[in-house]
Order: sequence, then C-alpha cells, then structure tokens
Amino acid sequence: MRVGLCSGLPPRLRGRALRCLTPESRMMSAQDNMLQELQGDVVLVPGETGKRCGGAKVALVTDSGDEYVIIPKGAGADLAGYLSARISALAVIEERDEELYCIQVRSYRLADDFVDA
Repeated sequence: MRVGLCSGLPPRLRGRALRCLTPESRMMSAQDNMLQELQGDVVLVPGETGKRCGGAKVALVTDSGDEYVIIPKGAGADLAGYLSARISALAVIEERDEELYCIQVRSYRLADDFVDA
C-alpha cells in the first residue's frame, strides 16, 4: 500500500517509494540518495545482476513488481538468510541504470507471520 510520496523525489524514482521520512532523514548524500521505506518479498537474483550491485544474492520485490537488488553490506547482508520472507526495509536507493536499482538496507523488519524454517 502506498502511503504518500515526497514532492522532493527525483522524477526517475516517483511512484517507486512507499513512504518518505522527514526531510532531515531523507537527504543521505549529494547524489540525491534518500532513505525510503520499501515492503516486499526477498527473492534470489541472477549472478550477473548481483555482480552489478556488489555481489548481491537477493533482491526485494514489491507488490507492484518493482525489483530492488540488495547490496550485501550492513543490514542487507542478513537478508540472504530470509528467502521468500516478507519484509519492510529502510534503504537508500541507487539507480545503476534505467533498469537496475540497488539498495543499501539500513534496517529491516520481518512480517509478523514469517516462520524461520
């Protein structure tokens, strides 16, 4: 469910973010990287795609079908162990090209109904 988009989002990212945070927490660098809340399922990514995002093995796929490859650093490194889990993540989105979005996950929360097998 989309909550409300920030008016300050770059045009290429409008419609991709679920919710923007306060203006202070949004600005992450001079490259317009912003902390966003994303919700979706953790899935495997092909090796070639993963290499383009720092050796990533998993991605977050939203309900709308958008795919964000998870860079395996910080909190994102843990998510390879949660395949098929539904998560809510705070992440910085990096556009690598028109078709590829990599995210640096700062924190995440597993859905309440997730059972670790």
